[in-house]
Amino acid sequence: MLLSTIYSDDVRDKIRKSEQIRRSEQTKSLQDAVTESSFRSFWYGFLEKMGIVWNRVAHNGVATNEWATGSDAVKAEIESIYLSGIIAEQTVFSIINQVGKADFQKAAAKGHPASRFHVRFMEYCDEAVPLRSFCIDDRVKKWLENEARKGSLEALYLLGKLCQCMDQSEGSRFVKYWVEGDDYERECFEKAAENGHVPAQYELGCWFEAHLADSWSTYESDFAMKWVLKAAEAGFLPAQLKLGSFFSEGRCARIDHEEAFKWYLKAAEQGNERAQYEVGHRYCEGIGVERDIDNAIKWFRKSSSYQRSKWALEELGADI
Repeated sequence: MLLSTIYSDDVRDKIRKSEQIRRSEQTKSLQDAVTESSFRSFWYGFLEKMGIVWNRVAHNGVATNEWATGSDAVKAEIESIYLSGIIAEQTVFSIINQVGKADFQKAAAKGHPASRFHVRFMEYCDEAVPLRSFCIDDRVKKWLENEARKGSLEALYLLGKLCQCMDQSEGSRFVKYWVEGDDYERECFEKAAENGHVPAQYELGCWFEAHLADSWSTYESDFAMKWVLKAAEAGFLPAQLKLGSFFSEGRCARIDHEEAFKWYLKAAEQGNERAQYEVGHRYCEGIGVERDIDNAIKWFRKSSSYQRSKWALEELGADI
């Protein structure tokens, strides 16, 4: 039986009007979100320009934006503060924790654009989300998507991170988010990675690695290595750790203990305790490097708060 024969003309008119109202409300909601996002972008840009003008007046015409005016060494230091904030956000929930937030605020105060975006993101979450719901809702998603359409690599990166957290509750936030297929996460990271976003390069490599279990094809393996290597060569600590495990376990690469030692050493020199233990262990056992107990003890002591390093020092009869 045709649908048109089930209802009377009056009922059909009511259904049509109801559907028109629903669609109109959806369109208005989206327009409001875009308008609000545009206004916020204008407002933050205005405040930033006024801050630069004020700095110049207060400092006799000299701009104090360290990111814009600093040397390469100063910029590298600011970038490292930003990356520390990124590394702290192992999940989307900790994007809003105080450790990552403090790093982003510190780098943002020095004029780092990406850190400023992360600070804006956290502020927007706090404003858009009811305090007691602890939920990153659809308004935040729409704001990020609008920023991504305007070319923000940080927005693309955060959208990819949100895709990793679907209806999960951890830490200080509950993330309510739906994913338009698994490829949406890859596309977000890919767009940012291809434009030089280092954390996105690492996440894209991890995405391909995660899909090895489904296919075990050389395609995923090659792309996992390609993107993790790019991030590692840029000095991104998690990528250096990941490369160390790739070469030591033969995952996405041939087993090569010398290469594994090389990347663990780079991560260890950045202060990572797990990497420091791995370097000490390889010196102790002569894996990928000539056996050297003194160097092993040195690296175990550097990571003495790491439980495995403590056990290793006890076995060697060395003081912590």
